[in-house]
Amino acid sequence: MRTAKWRVALVGAALVALGVAGAGMVSAAPVIPAGGSAADVGQQAPEALRRPARVGRIVHGVMTVEKKDGTLVTVQLDRGTVASIGGGSLTISEKGSRTETVTTNADTRVRKAGAKSDLSKLVVGDTVIVTSELSGSTPIVKLIVVPPPLPTAQP
Repeated sequence: MRTAKWRVALVGAALVALGVAGAGMVSAAPVIPAGGSAADVGQQAPEALRRPARVGRIVHGVMTVEKKDGTLVTVQLDRGTVASIGGGSLTISEKGSRTETVTTNADTRVRKAGAKSDLSKLVVGDTVIVTSELSGSTPIVKLIVVPPPLPTAQP
């Protein structure tokens, strides 16, 4: 059975859009108490259900998406930990012993624990979700999201 190319592109674009949107929601979602349910967070229950737990399984992906102006752009999504940063590049250590090096510049935006930040605040070991735009074969970082740390379980 042959799958139409437009269907593959549509599914790919949807996955990237969900990944980028989910990365932005990381810091906005309330925490559900241990042993609790989404109802325990009151009026915010629908937002709690949109937590990016599903996005957390994405490690690396490259998709072509259509921008609002109708042009096509190739987007790369990476999730892992900062292995090194500096000199206009960021190296991400991803699951499966994979590393990905991407280019940073003055236009790179950083969100750390839900607030605006900058590249100088990133440290080796930070968990990151990185969205890059491919320029040829070089990924140029547009957005780096450092989700807030998970709450520790209390006895």
